[in-house]
Amino acid sequence: MTTSKFRIKMGVIEVEYEGSDDFLKKELPELLAAVLRLRQEQGSSSAAEAESPPPKGLASKTSKGTTASIAAKLGCKSGGDLLIAAAAQLTFVEGKETFDRKELTAACRAGKNYFKSTYVKNLTAYLATLVSSGQLNEVSADEYALSAQEVKSLEAKLASD
Repeated sequence: MTTSKFRIKMGVIEVEYEGSDDFLKKELPELLAAVLRLRQEQGSSSAAEAESPPPKGLASKTSKGTTASIAAKLGCKSGGDLLIAAAAQLTFVEGKETFDRKELTAACRAGKNYFKSTYVKNLTAYLATLVSSGQLNEVSADEYALSAQEVKSLEAKLASD
């Protein structure tokens, strides 16, 4: 059985799924129809949509900042915190939707004032904790992405430029 992952965003409505391909074949058309109906019921220019800022970094390299500057804004104190700062840098600044362990480690090392060599030794444990807490999604073996909820949280925290 293969696993698929997708994220659909229509205005303020967002659906994220990770699971079997059987769901995609059987249930996805109904889910899309329901999301479309809900979107139409809300109207295309709802007040919540008008107030929300445009997404940062996912489609283009519009944000600026180093891993260290992001870590400072987030108040990093642990290896897990630095991994989130590195993931934010890769997502918002580099414009990457997904990244592998090697890219994440390199981004962590770039945060020189925050980086400790023990973080690399404990990388697997940190990643497992971040995945189980819902901050990171494991897209495939050793390939990660910030969860939709974490993207929203980080956007709010980093918005004060």
